[in-house]
Amino acid sequence: MRAPQPPAAGGPKRPARQVERVHKEPVDEILSIGSPEAADEPGPIEYVEEVPVRLSERRRERDAERRRIVAKRVGIGLGALAGLIFIGWLVLFSVLFGVNLANVEVRGIEGTPLTREQVVAQMTDVEGQSLALVNTGAVAERIRDIPMVKAVSVDRAWPRGLTVTVTPREPIACVAEGETCVAIDADGVRLDLPAESVATLPHIQLSDGDGDAGLASKNLQTIFSALDEGTRGQIITISVDKNQQ
Repeated sequence: MRAPQPPAAGGPKRPARQVERVHKEPVDEILSIGSPEAADEPGPIEYVEEVPVRLSERRRERDAERRRIVAKRVGIGLGALAGLIFIGWLVLFSVLFGVNLANVEVRGIEGTPLTREQVVAQMTDVEGQSLALVNTGAVAERIRDIPMVKAVSVDRAWPRGLTVTVTPREPIACVAEGETCVAIDADGVRLDLPAESVATLPHIQLSDGDGDAGLASKNLQTIFSALDEGTRGQIITISVDKNQQ
């Protein structure tokens, strides 16, 4: 039996190349997985892992930002509320806005028997009271009790004062009562005037001693309105009977 001869030097080597290809392709594939080119190419595994993480982080950031906004708004609201409470306390209870009677201004009494002291004496109960809580209507009513006051208005004068505007009664005559003469205005209201002021007024003598002084004064005012100033100054005494004549 003849031993197999080696192939000739120039003969085909196909089987050897086939074996080399079989072994080379897996090696190249394995090496290509770890190559830099392969690492730079994103694979589906990376996207599947990273997307949920990014969404979760973004959601946490939005939640944190929302909490910061809510906390800021709550802080601003609480600060504003605290400011309003402080201002309310300051206006209603602080001595900074308490009434000081030295700051009361009285207008309309110039040239009248009324004095500032008479007016302020009717307001002593509001001394130190919060100006915002002063009942100006009640104060005006008390001042109106003064016979010489016909009308009055009371206004707040911040921070610690009041402005009182008085419309005084004007005496037009005096009614003889025995040895005295009491001044009256056009409404017949008796006025407490100094004797020297009463002496300059026309005297009304009621015939029965107990007539209607108010009606007599109204009639006198009607008469005075029809006379000039010079004639009015010459009237000294007017007698009125029970029929107001």
